[in-house]
Formats: sequence, C-alpha cells, structure tokens
Amino acid sequence: MKCKCFLLVLCVIFCSQCRSKEKGIVHVDENGIEVVSNPLQVSGKTNIRFELERSLLSNAAGIPDDVSFGRIFNMDENGNWYVADTKNTSILVLNQKGDFVKKIGGPGEGPGFFMDVRDIFFTKEEIGVLEESRISYFSKDGSFLRQMKLPLDYSLSILPNGNILRQAPAHNPNNPADIKFQLIMAAPDGKPIVTLDSIQMFNPLGARIKGCNYSISVARSKDILYVYSQDREYEIWAYDFSGKLLRRIKKEHLPVTVSAEYKNDFISEIKPLYDRIKDRLYFPEYMPPIHCLFTDEEGFLFVVTYEKSKEKDGYLVDVFNPKGECIAQTVMPLDSLVKPAAILLKNHRLYRIFQKMEDVEEFSVSRYAIEK
Repeated sequence: MKCKCFLLVLCVIFCSQCRSKEKGIVHVDENGIEVVSNPLQVSGKTNIRFELERSLLSNAAGIPDDVSFGRIFNMDENGNWYVADTKNTSILVLNQKGDFVKKIGGPGEGPGFFMDVRDIFFTKEEIGVLEESRISYFSKDGSFLRQMKLPLDYSLSILPNGNILRQAPAHNPNNPADIKFQLIMAAPDGKPIVTLDSIQMFNPLGARIKGCNYSISVARSKDILYVYSQDREYEIWAYDFSGKLLRRIKKEHLPVTVSAEYKNDFISEIKPLYDRIKDRLYFPEYMPPIHCLFTDEEGFLFVVTYEKSKEKDGYLVDVFNPKGECIAQTVMPLDSLVKPAAILLKNHRLYRIFQKMEDVEEFSVSRYAIEK
C-alpha cells in the first residue's frame, strides 16, 4: 500500500512538472477562431541578428534639395525603394545603393499629382499610387498614364485580391464628442465587407481629453493581415484577405508608466491646439502595450512595445512566428513615441527612416537573420 501511495505521489509530481514545463504558449479553439496565449518570458534559443549594410541622409549629395524622407512604401522587382517625400508631396525612387533614380508626382489635385499618398503597389507594367479616394497609374519610367476614382474615401491600402482597407470616422449621434475610427475592409466596388477593428479618436471637443494619440496598427504578410488597436490589451487579430478572423494572438506584458518623454512628444504633436485644450488634457497612468507592428514576407511578426530594454538603448520588440508564437525578443530605437516608426521588412532586410536631426532624416538598410 505504501508503495502504491509513493508511486502515486511520484506520478502527481511528474505530471505537475510536465504541466509546469508546458506552461508556456497555449493554443485553444474558441468558436472556430484560434487563440494563442504567450507567456511573459520568451522561451527557446531563437536570436534575431541585425547587420547594418548602408545608410543615407536626406541631405546627401545626389538627393534633390529640400526633401524630407517619410514613409517607405514599397520595393519593386529591381530592388528600387519608393519613399515618400513629405515636404514636396511626391515619391522618391532610390536604387539598391541609395542613389536617386527619379521623382514621381508632386503636390496638386490634377492628373499625375498627389494630395496624400497612402500606398504604392505594382502590376506587371505599371506603378499604382493610392490616395484617399483615387488611384493614379504610372509607367515604370514614372510617366503618368491614367487616374481612377474610387467609390469611397479614407482609403489606406489595396490588398492583393483587390479588397480595400479604409479607416473612416463613426460618429455617436447622442454624443458629438464620441468619435471612433473604424478599420473597414471593402470590396473593390466600395461595398463594406467587415469592420476589422475600431478605436476611440482623439477629439479636442471632449470635456476631458485623454493625452494619447491612439491608433490602429496594420501589418501585412503575403497572406495574413495583422491588426492591433491601441485601446486594448496585448491582443493582435489575424485576418485573411477576405476579412475572416483566423487567430487572436495574446501575450502577457509588464505595464509601462506614461513617461515625461511621451508627454513631451504628444504635446509637441498637438502644439497648435495645446493652449486651447491644456486645461482639459490628462494622461493615463500606463501606455498601451504595443507601439506598432511590422511583418515580413515569410509571416514573421515584429511587435514594437513601449518597454525599454535594460541592456541596450531602445525598446523591446517581440518576434512571433507564423503560428502566433513569440519566439524571440530584440531591441529597436525609436525617434518618436507617438508616431509609428517608418519601417519596411523585405528580402531579409530592415529598411528604416529615422529622424537624425532637425530637417534631416537617415535612411538605413540592415540585413537581419532569425537564427535558431
């Protein structure tokens, strides 16, 4: 009898240890949607290695005068980079060495000019430039071809299957100060398919104004759309390009107190409004868990957090595999805690625009490897 009790105790201890070892990443099915829960600590031996290949300043020789590097839109099959010139509302094309190739467009409403570029995509023969409510098509040499009016406003991006992402305001008729932004997937004809996410909009008309410029971060791999709204906890939603929710990715995190640096960045962003709203402005105690998202062609998801690294200068970045499992952490410096970082991941390289000094931006290229 004592022997049986002893074996039972050993069995309980063994099972408990197994559960303890397995207490990590958990996959469950909730009404047909996979929920992946990741623990605070990242297990495993996966490393992310970055190696700087080259960098280029916006005031470098050969770059047109008085330009400002903004978002990196895309890269074509020849390795040319398409970068926003936010000062001149145009697109700069740079080759793999960083040499200036050509400029496309300029400020204006007419054919071949831009008001607000949102996205760039390529067909076999053409370059498509998406604005809020129209698409302009150019030849590969940058010559204007034609323009197409879209059946809806607030467009953000066009998916490979032709569906359109748009972010539109939704007003509460009973409360004018209650305005939300909705991320909507629409068909090519403009008909809404599904609301992917929503977020409370910063509204200077409110009786009390929360000092957080919350946004919805969107990252796209070859077949998955990742969406995160900054007004919820660490939970990223993964959709297919038809709008079907496939997976919810969760991760435990440490709360990060709103810093003086963030407050200063935020006030700087709303400077024209600040004197009128400062008596109604307040800051929450904690930051959202996630700053922004990026993904590469292989489906690895990079999640930039507000948690500072204790070992290096920068902020922790959680790296997830295509299954939604956090496999590694790396560190990334940020030049703004308010605005999303200007980053593109492609061909195992990280392309980034960083504010180097006032009116001068640095465009850098780093090769990265995910090593197990």
